[in-house]
Amino acid sequence: YHESVDITNAIHDIRRLEDLLHSDDKICVDFYRLQGEPENTARLKVYHKDTPVSLSEILPVLENMGLKGLSEMPYEVHPQGRDVGAVWIHDFALLGAEKIKLDLVKNNFEETFLQVWKGRAENDALNRLVLSVNLTWREVIILRAYNKFMRQQKFPFSVAYIEQVLGMYPKIARKLVNLYLEMHDPKLKMPPEKRGRKSAAHILDMLQDVQKLDHDRI
Repeated sequence: YHESVDITNAIHDIRRLEDLLHSDDKICVDFYRLQGEPENTARLKVYHKDTPVSLSEILPVLENMGLKGLSEMPYEVHPQGRDVGAVWIHDFALLGAEKIKLDLVKNNFEETFLQVWKGRAENDALNRLVLSVNLTWREVIILRAYNKFMRQQKFPFSVAYIEQVLGMYPKIARKLVNLYLEMHDPKLKMPPEKRGRKSAAHILDMLQDVQKLDHDRI
């Protein structure tokens, strides 16, 4: 750790470890990028109490969020003066399919990862929309619920295929969520029959660029 991490990042790690040790959580994360690294890369530090995290558990979560693991450096830390066990720091180097707007998606990415890790959100390919169009984990649930509902209604395409198609058209997926929120916002002072007209029209315009019939149906 002393050889791999500069003093500024080490101080940051100490602060994160202090916060973790004073909380009831067993895990916290930090999604970041080192200065000078390519914009389609990022890093994720996972701080975990007592035991190291399993790569077989964490890598599928990251892959479903649209990231490929390039490397991982684990560090075992034993805080002095505290009646606690070890704390593990896992530093993952990650590669995205396109530019990662880190400042924009950082908070939603971290929150979604933690919700999936704690079992409060599903680990599926829809989670890559957090990275591509900055959906929150709760907004992803809207699309997930519609996906499962369509399957119950005997829609001919599988859940996995619909997830794949939505990931191919992230901007349309974002607009669909916006339309849902607009239609169901109790604070919006507009008659229900007038809600969502512009958003729906915009979505129809965007669908003109969808070439494959199956994708258009979805």
